Amino acid sequence: MSEKVTFDLTGKRALVTGGRRGIGLAIARAMRDFGADVTITGTQPGEATIEGFPFVQFELRDAESIDALAARFDHLDILVNNAGQLVRDGKEYDPGVFASIIDANLNGAYRVCHAFYEHLKASKGCIINVVSMRAFIGSPLGPAYGASKAGIRQLTRTLALHWGADGIRVNALAPGWVRTDMNITVQRDEEAARKIAGEAALNRWGEPHEMAGAVVFLASPAASFVTGSCLVADGGFMA
Repeated sequence: MSEKVTFDLTGKRALVTGGRRGIGLAIARAMRDFGADVTITGTQPGEATIEGFPFVQFELRDAESIDALAARFDHLDILVNNAGQLVRDGKEYDPGVFASIIDANLNGAYRVCHAFYEHLKASKGCIINVVSMRAFIGSPLGPAYGASKAGIRQLTRTLALHWGADGIRVNALAPGWVRTDMNITVQRDEEAARKIAGEAALNRWGEPHEMAGAVVFLASPAASFVTGSCLVADGGFMA
């Protein structure tokens, strides 16, 4: 094995779930910049391509939909599980809503990992699960979202141990407060947005492209001995 440190993804085929906007789209752009052939997904219908990326619609709660997605690929090197859902304003305390979010986020992430296992085993590939700093700290307005992200963090460790013998690396990225459509309401509340920024060591919100570099690293040969880890990119919010 070469000792040269490289972030080159040339010739690698990647899938980014939830890649139509925000962090997912930034990840897709960055991986393409480093040479990867990237496909993105979303839950809503869309054009056949978005910004030049092949686009596939699928549903996290639907096993058949996920199997159909996997069947489109004859090879995969990098799986980025970025898709996820949340319901704000404490509505996740309703048991039915709680169960639905857990099914989409936690069960859905595992369904996707399982569906692509044989592809990744064949390629000695890798998985990056996008979680949240809520995997580490409480989520009082989104209990199901926080629980699901903590569950995915633990799933990351477990799959890293279980699939390591197959040459599959499994890691996670935990973003902090990043400017995306998912939290646009909070951004528009100037007082709340300022308070959030002030609680971070860097005294600001993150931007989607700042999450993408971490994923490129975790997907690249530079991270060839990194597995079972969760890289936190929160601007020092939890510090």
